[in-house]
Amino acid sequence: MLCLSENDLKNFISGVIRNVAKELKLQKWEQQSYYALVKQIKAENQAVSEKLEEFFNTYKQWHDFQVKLSQENNTGTLSAADNNKLQNHISARDAASEALLKELRK
Repeated sequence: MLCLSENDLKNFISGVIRNVAKELKLQKWEQQSYYALVKQIKAENQAVSEKLEEFFNTYKQWHDFQVKLSQENNTGTLSAADNNKLQNHISARDAASEALLKELRK
């Protein structure tokens, strides 16, 4: 099972913020801080902002569960319950990603 470090997760989320800002054609998106971009995304398009926040939340929940499994050394041998939880996190993460992309395409 592939596990992302906390730094990997931050870099990934930063990239998502920049890609969303670019897709929304925000002014000077390359030069702004992530915090400023999130604020500008929210001001520019509330629906995209909500989908972005949902994506962040589900991705973080998936990551936290991965870390928990790793700390418990269950990465190679998951119980049926843990496997079910993992699949639920993956499904939620993927659904949030698809919802964000769908909202951006509008």
